[in-house]
This record gives sequence, structure tokens and C-alpha cells, in this order.
Amino acid sequence: MVTSDMKWTISGGLIFFNEISNYLEYMRRLLKSDSHVVDSVHDCPPGLIWQGGRYIPWGKLTLDDYISFVKIYNHKGIGVFYTFSNTCLEPEHLEDDMCNYFLEKTENPMNGVILASDILRDYVRSQYPKFSTKASIANMSTDYQSLLSLYDTAVVQPDDNRKYDLLSTLDTSRLEVLVNEACVQNCSYKREHFDYFSKNVLERRVLWKHLEDLNTCYAEKAGDMRCDELVLSIDEVRKLYDIGIRRFKIAGRDTSADYMTSQMKYYIRDPLVRYMKHGVFYGK
Repeated sequence: MVTSDMKWTISGGLIFFNEISNYLEYMRRLLKSDSHVVDSVHDCPPGLIWQGGRYIPWGKLTLDDYISFVKIYNHKGIGVFYTFSNTCLEPEHLEDDMCNYFLEKTENPMNGVILASDILRDYVRSQYPKFSTKASIANMSTDYQSLLSLYDTAVVQPDDNRKYDLLSTLDTSRLEVLVNEACVQNCSYKREHFDYFSKNVLERRVLWKHLEDLNTCYAEKAGDMRCDELVLSIDEVRKLYDIGIRRFKIAGRDTSADYMTSQMKYYIRDPLVRYMKHGVFYGK
């Protein structure tokens, strides 16, 4: 049986519920593990106005359907984190009935909320104290000490993922690293990107003016090439493991289920299979 102290969270857990659930069960059986090798998934039901970060098309399921998915994950020992990382929330948005209904029905210490809004963070902590809170990269802050004083966990800005000396001075047990960020290093359009989609979500827009608006990177629009310079290799994940980081995040809820399973294969399944065969696994 393979065990690991790494805590992986996988994007698209609700949008790609069937595909990701099946792949997690496949890995559990392959690795002969009594528990899932993934600690949590993260996602947001389409249409909820507190969501941010990435554009997710509207689906055909009901909110109760997504609530049932959360409960299935929880029954299996897997937490669910909600990508409520909208950067443009105002106090009146806190009264949204659907967002509150979703939290009321799924409040559980296993679950959490990913946030980029101070007012929503304070609201969640006041009204739904059982949820864990996580600082999203959408807040754009690199003051990790302050973030860790305000949130239970903080996602490291991808530009800082290779700053091992900096990260090692922090409480690494409460940091989470996004391993497959698709944007460019030091992107000057990132804040504009997050705000643009947050505003559209608040206006409940389901139709976009132009095809390139559909979650297209602002750097790409400006003529800069998107590249993989922020995507981490297995060796770089190992370095982060060696300085004490145990929480890792795979993004991609705006892509496809096939992409997500390919990323899980590269970052989780294949390293664990190598460990089964050769006894070498990340920092061990």
C-alpha cells in the first residue's frame, strides 16, 4: 500500500465530477490505498456570483445536484473547496440566496472556501465558521505573513514558486503551490484578467461579445506568447517538498476532464507508481 503525506487538490471536481471521481477510484485501486491519494477537489457550480478566477460555462445541473456531489466526496473522505474568488464583490452581494444556500447545505470542516475578497472572507468566517478559508492567487498579494494571519491556508503566487529561500522562511505547512499555472512570468495583465471575469460573473453574463473574451489570457491578446515557464517539473515539486511544502494544487477547471486526468497522471499517479517500483518518491 502506498501512502503519502502530500495533500493534493484537483480542479474541476464538480464540473467534471464523474470523470475525476472515476480516476481517483482508479488510482486508489492501483496504489492499493485504503484512502484516496487526493486530499480535496476545488470548483464552483456554474452561475454562482461569488465565483472568480476562471470562466466556467453554465451547466444543465441544479444546485442540489452539485450539493450531492459535495456530499459524495465528503463520504469518501475528500474535501471540497469552493472557488469563491471573485475580486469585485460589494456588501450587497453577500445576500445572494443561491451562494448562501450552497454554503448552508455543505458546511463541513472537511470543506473550505477559496477567497480573494476581504468582505466575503469576514462573512464566511462569521456565518459559516466550519469552513476552512484559503487565500486565492486572485488577491495578488505576496505578503504571505499577512495572508497566513487572515486565512488558514494561502496559495503561493506562481511567480514565487521557485523562490525556495523565501518560502522556506514561512510556515510551509499552511502554504499551497499551484503546479501548472498557464500564465506568463510576472504577467502585467493578471489583475485586469481576474477583475474582468469577476465583473462578468456578477452581471450573470452567459454570452460574450467576442470569442477571444472566453477566458483568453490578456497577455496573449497583447501579442505575448503564453508559455509553460511557470509550470513546475517533478524535480521542482520535489524541491518544494524538501523545504516542507505538502499542499499542491492542479488547476484546469476551464479546460477539460481529459486535461485534468493527464495532469493527475503526471504529478500524482506516475510518481507514486515509480515509488511502488523503485522506492523513490519526491522527498522520500
